[in-house]
Amino acid sequence: MKSKNGILKTIGLIILAVLVFSLLLALSPLALIIGGVGYWYFTKKKPDSKMKKYSMILGIVGLIGSILLVAIGGSDRPKNKTNETSEVSALASSKEMSSKSETKVDSTQSNKEAEEKARRDPNNYPTIAYDEMARNGDAHAGENLQITGKVIQVQDDGSGGATLRIATSADGYDDVYLVQIDAAEWTGHRLLEDDLITVYGVIYGLYSYETVLGNKQTVPAIVDVFY
Repeated sequence: MKSKNGILKTIGLIILAVLVFSLLLALSPLALIIGGVGYWYFTKKKPDSKMKKYSMILGIVGLIGSILLVAIGGSDRPKNKTNETSEVSALASSKEMSSKSETKVDSTQSNKEAEEKARRDPNNYPTIAYDEMARNGDAHAGENLQITGKVIQVQDDGSGGATLRIATSADGYDDVYLVQIDAAEWTGHRLLEDDLITVYGVIYGLYSYETVLGNKQTVPAIVDVFY
């Protein structure tokens, strides 16, 4: 029992010594200032050799404690510097990723604008003789085409678009194409019968339908892009 009490007492004394040392170490900057001011005061203002000596000792103890405090605090600096470097690197990486993302978005936007410009360029829509289209329209499916003629029939559909019959012959009645126009294009620019118009679109192929008289009619058809 005595042995156990002795061990506890020793541990308590060690803890107390550590606490006292830590307190003195924390107060060492204050001791350095007080010692320095006291040394000056008891030398110049009110000379007192005994108090001057005590002030000098207090200042020396404060100086040593301050040096130890700075040394202990300085041991953490490399770690902090590493952390700061990591944060800077992470920030730089984030900015680089953001820059790349913005560049990619800009590039995608530019590509879309270029595609839309090409899609709306009349030079990308050639003409093909009507005889060739009437004979081999299915073989040209998916190709671009432009036609110029007179609207001879307009039929609105349920989706907001329209289907037109356009005669491209010189007399304005023959060489007929069937043209499908979507709602977005049609609502922005409706057409009427007898309008003269150039249509730029994509060839659907040959399309057959029944006329009012009950006859079957087959004509080349295109899907409008713009007009």
